[in-house]
Amino acid sequence: MAHGGNDETVVRDVYFKDGQLPVNGIYPVGTIIVKHLKNSEGIVEERTAVVKRGNDFNAEGGDWEWFMLAPDGKIARDENGNAMRGANLMNGMCLQCHTAAKAKDYVFSK
Repeated sequence: MAHGGNDETVVRDVYFKDGQLPVNGIYPVGTIIVKHLKNSEGIVEERTAVVKRGNDFNAEGGDWEWFMLAPDGKIARDENGNAMRGANLMNGMCLQCHTAAKAKDYVFSK
């Protein structure tokens, strides 16, 4: 499971910019969601984000763009220096997984 989803010792802190809520089940364009994953010692080990782009940016994935973030909050870079962002981030793994939450605008919630 991505993001420590199958590990009970992982704590996930999720932040919504300006407390965005879905409207008729769809998050508005411009919604930003950031997630920090902390290990059992409270150390943040992963930082991810999604942004609702709109305008058919990623029609297959609800117009969301996925990001991996560096500790300073900037977009992380892979070993080749490429920004870790996009509709096809992680060779489509983000889209594949989040498709399971399509009914909730591709966003997992409790």
